[in-house]
Amino acid sequence: MHPSLTSALSTSNTNSSIPSERVQQPLQREHDQILHLPNIQNLDRESNNDHHDLSTTSPRFSSEIPKGPKLSPRSFKRKIFIKDDSHKSSLGASSLISVPDTSTAALSITKILAIYTGGTIGMKKFPDGYRPVRGYLRKKLAQLSQFNDARHRKLYLKMAGVINDQDTEETERAKMDQWFSTPRSDDGCVALYQLLEFDPILDSSNMGYKDWVKIAQCISDHYGDYDCFIVLHGTDTMCYTASALSFMFRHLAKSVILTGSQIPISQTRNDGFDNLLGAITIASKLYIPEVCVFFHNKLFRGNRCTKMDAGDLSAFDSPNIAPIVKLGIDMEVNWSLIRPPPGQNQEFRMIPISNSNVGMLRIFPGISTSLMSNFFLPPTEGVVMLSYGVGNVPSTRSDFLNCIKDATERGVVIVNCTQCFKGAVSASYKTGSVLYELGVVSGSDMTPEAAVTKLMYLLSCDMDLEEVKRLLTVDLRGELTKVVPVSKYSLRERGFVSAVCKALNFHGGESDMKEVSDALLPVIMCNLGAIGATDEMRRLLEVEGVDPNIQDYDKRTALHLASVEGQLAMVQLLVEFGADINCKDRSVFVVKIT
Repeated sequence: MHPSLTSALSTSNTNSSIPSERVQQPLQREHDQILHLPNIQNLDRESNNDHHDLSTTSPRFSSEIPKGPKLSPRSFKRKIFIKDDSHKSSLGASSLISVPDTSTAALSITKILAIYTGGTIGMKKFPDGYRPVRGYLRKKLAQLSQFNDARHRKLYLKMAGVINDQDTEETERAKMDQWFSTPRSDDGCVALYQLLEFDPILDSSNMGYKDWVKIAQCISDHYGDYDCFIVLHGTDTMCYTASALSFMFRHLAKSVILTGSQIPISQTRNDGFDNLLGAITIASKLYIPEVCVFFHNKLFRGNRCTKMDAGDLSAFDSPNIAPIVKLGIDMEVNWSLIRPPPGQNQEFRMIPISNSNVGMLRIFPGISTSLMSNFFLPPTEGVVMLSYGVGNVPSTRSDFLNCIKDATERGVVIVNCTQCFKGAVSASYKTGSVLYELGVVSGSDMTPEAAVTKLMYLLSCDMDLEEVKRLLTVDLRGELTKVVPVSKYSLRERGFVSAVCKALNFHGGESDMKEVSDALLPVIMCNLGAIGATDEMRRLLEVEGVDPNIQDYDKRTALHLASVEGQLAMVQLLVEFGADINCKDRSVFVVKIT
């Protein structure tokens, strides 16, 4: 590895706008029109047939990997291209270009930290049942070619700058033993990952808030060293952990994916294989700066999902929001659901949960007030109350209401959520609105897991109770649905679509008008992107909720056109609202930001 490449990939430069990002290296130099960065030299493409035994090295949790520097994370990944000196193109830090992106032109390497906390996925079978064993999961992964490309691992580690020419043979072998490599995919993606194990390995039913903080601290400590993070976790409390991590991570600019299995990966028939491989695939191919749960070919927002089935392989679902990604023959991505990345000056922070004085109370017919009164006694500071339907409670029971009133007046924060898997609480009915008159906070459509962990997080922050109550109703990490009123400036109500239909002598119903609107919107978006009309674009994105990733016939987005025309302010606006910077058009051109 040349020193210049090592320098270019170093994560120690805190002034860099895009730290520790993914690397693309050429497999064949003869391909044309690849961007040349002057400070990077061409690599010696050496093959490697060394097969190191990865099953013998099992580093303990967060103790044997050096901590990375505290960096200001950038919102999008950087891919570095290398080409002959005859095609030089020197770009500034904010330059935008469009270059060919073919599977044979470059290799995309993603560095992932996989944290095994425990759970079924890594268990070993004994006569009396399954039990977790330290080092067993590592041994099984080392035996599976889909998770361990031993033949090319050394080459990929050199390309990623993990191994360099200054390493001694002993140092090189030690690094080789710590890393796994997936085989190169058809589109040139490779995942390099390290596996750390909790010490001790825990069943998720034994986890508490301190274990959530332990996971969060590990990710925070190594945030600058890896591109993505995967947490292998038991299924019973996975959604609690995912929700807690989402709140503790402020300005998260990297993917954190939790996964596990119902059957251990060591068994012939298991779901752990596909779940882990799917999580690695999504982490290495897509930029989703959120805490997510991947299970049974679906990627869910972590604070939106819940365990729905104790015995089915499709154990998780997200009742109030669609999955972000579905893996089938193709990868189906719901781009509009992905939350915008943090701004350039918004530094990643981990704010630990330190207050667990929170409970969950499920209302049932005939519930006694003595039980409720004891439930609200100190040290209880917050309660998630699961009510009927859209938030209803026995409003004719004065003893019940007085118990609620006494608790809120003492400063206990009560959040009202529905017992139903799907839907939200509402103040439309008298039996529900009476709660809000007593100081109860609406939990909207939050899952119980999200509501409990959000309440614990807010009570751990240095703020007064009124601010805690206010923020409980605010969408912080995508955990609840914001009610967006219909804008009086919508395309249809402005008469724009009607005018076009009239000019074309087209007369149709409401559904036909929608089809015309859907056909025109991509053209309008791309045109606004090309000319840099940021005010008009902001109105479409912010007021009318238009998806920034709408594509025209050639699969071009507004970001493609803004990039080509050099409209930097427009690009920044589109990225702020969640435009996908890796979206390819029909010509296989992709926006690159360096």
